Amino acid sequence: MYRHVIVPFDGVLEHRAVLAPGADLAWRCGAKVVIVTTNDSNDPDIEAILKSQAMQRSGSDADFWVDLGIDIDAALLRAAAHRDDPIICVTQRHRQGGLLKRRPSLTLLPERVLREAPCPVVVVGPEADVSRGLPFATLYVPVEPEVGGEAAAALAASWSLTFRVGVHLVASVAPDAGPGRTALALDAARELLARVQAVTPDVRLDVIETERPAAALAAIAGDDSDGVVMLGGTGGDEHTLLGPFAAEVVATCQRAVVFPPAS
Repeated sequence: MYRHVIVPFDGVLEHRAVLAPGADLAWRCGAKVVIVTTNDSNDPDIEAILKSQAMQRSGSDADFWVDLGIDIDAALLRAAAHRDDPIICVTQRHRQGGLLKRRPSLTLLPERVLREAPCPVVVVGPEADVSRGLPFATLYVPVEPEVGGEAAAALAASWSLTFRVGVHLVASVAPDAGPGRTALALDAARELLARVQAVTPDVRLDVIETERPAAALAAIAGDDSDGVVMLGGTGGDEHTLLGPFAAEVVATCQRAVVFPPAS
């Protein structure tokens, strides 16, 4: 399915959190890990350490893509453009603040990657558990049209067939939605369920009543140590990378979040 798993490592320690999930995904695909850096990695000791980390779980070869003079976003996109069947893994992690404040802050998500990537992007959020790499047996997909449910379900169905994992569709209904709106939401969810079932039989639909659908999805997926969340898009605009739903899921979910190709 994927032949190259693209991961960043440009000297930012927080980027190390993506190496294990990336290597795990590469092992599942029989793919090669491509470590992208914008720093000069001519030091053989540094290269040996990075390659060892990437290969530790994957068992596949690792390549190094060194792009000096550009930012990591552009380097990741360039590496993906020159590799067959890529998938990009990135991370947003907590980091320590300044010497005086010592307050944790977050590394920036690679905005250009999420806006322009021609392939799926796996995001390892600040709360995501990476201690076991990227184990997944179930793909959790919100079905609401406003969060790109159809695009997420299509990608999940494809992954289900390739990796032989289950798909868990999650439909949310507001407590005060009323009978009419609830019925419409249920009809749309069942229609999407039928379309996914036509591709893969290993799919289920759960309908939950909640005022916070993003938090509910993150909690449901977070309870499954072998779960991965799939969203249909970032939901952002020209000013904000992630819309409210995607931002809350990425920020709070203990599992990795997968976005479909931007184009």
